[in-house]
Amino acid sequence: MKKTILVSLIVLATFVFSSVAMATFMFGSIPLSNFNSQAPAPTINPQPPAPNTPPPPPTPNGNVINACFKKNNGQLRIVSNFGQCLPSEIAISWNIVGPQGPPGPQGPSGVVATSTFSGGIGAIPAGATQFVFAGPTANVTTTASQGITGAVQAPLGTTSTSGTASFGYDLCYRAAGTANTLINFAGPNNSVGEVSESAGRLSFTAAASVLPGAGTWEVGYCVLNSGTVTLDDNSNVNGWVVVTEMAVVNPL
Repeated sequence: MKKTILVSLIVLATFVFSSVAMATFMFGSIPLSNFNSQAPAPTINPQPPAPNTPPPPPTPNGNVINACFKKNNGQLRIVSNFGQCLPSEIAISWNIVGPQGPPGPQGPSGVVATSTFSGGIGAIPAGATQFVFAGPTANVTTTASQGITGAVQAPLGTTSTSGTASFGYDLCYRAAGTANTLINFAGPNNSVGEVSESAGRLSFTAAASVLPGAGTWEVGYCVLNSGTVTLDDNSNVNGWVVVTEMAVVNPL
């Protein structure tokens, strides 16, 4: 019995000695003061961004379009911000307004020539079938791409007590130096006026534009007095016309 107890003690002592020796071999001599229940938290190094991480959204700009471009099939999606792009897509953007181009060549000024006319208006007989000039006229020259624009005012009246004078009025032109029939600027859309002896003299203004073609033209205020009352109480006509570039001619 005593022998058995002694053997057990020897085995226990051997186990304890072996355990201490093994711990010393593995960890060395560690003072108890080194054990602290509040050990500092381990340092975590930040990870670099993934290769396909989209850039931050750009500053809002109404002229910029944002999109996500799918690399494997070329599909393009318009998005409101780059955060909507998937890892398989590339964030791209472009400007709606492109760069300013070089300035073009200096164009024509527009106004080619200006003429004025003024003077007294004689009596304009009744029963007319065509327009006649009322007062002085002006001559202007145009090319095929140039037009004539004018404005003119004329006081007209009648001394007749037999009725009201009804007439058309407009700006007219014809080839200079000829007695050709006048062509009125507005065609069938000329204005119509009326005067009577009791109403007295009234002022009538015409303003219009026309593209007559190339040539030199006599231009002025014109009246078509197709009624039965003569316009014989007229004053002075005053007006102007300008020649301007109105059409572009293809040089080819």
